[in-house]
Order: sequence, then structure tokens, then C-alpha cells
Amino acid sequence: MFMITVGIIIMNLLIGLTVSKTEDLMKQAEIIMMEKRTREVSHLTEWEMSISKKLEFLQKSRLMRILNKNKNFKVRQLKLF
Repeated sequence: MFMITVGIIIMNLLIGLTVSKTEDLMKQAEIIMMEKRTREVSHLTEWEMSISKKLEFLQKSRLMRILNKNKNFKVRQLKLF
């Protein structure tokens, strides 16, 4: 009877340790996911800004060409975002 009780207690302790380790792993995984999301948003923001600058440059260069061709032509401004 004593051996069965000790065996059950040891198994319960092992299960408790496993659950505790799983919770720690979940916390670490959540932190890693947040870091990756932050990096992704940062990269997307940089990409968007570079595209915006390129579009502004293209818009200005088109505007200059149009103005050079026809001084009376009205140009409407493009909204980027």
C-alpha cells in the first residue's frame, strides 16, 4: 500500500512540474511572437515610407513635365494613403 501511495505522489509531482514548464514555455512563446510582430510592423512601416517617398518623387517629376508642357494645365494632387 505504501509503494502505491508513493508512486502516485511521485507521478503527481512529475505532472505538476510538466504543467509548470508548459506555462513557462507558453510565456516565452508569447514574448517571441510579440517581438516578431513588432519587427514585421517596423519593416512594413519602413517599406510604406520608402514607397511614399518614391511616389512623391514620381508625382513631382510628372508635375514638372506637365507644367513644362502646358502652363495653364491644372494638376490635381494624388492622395497616397
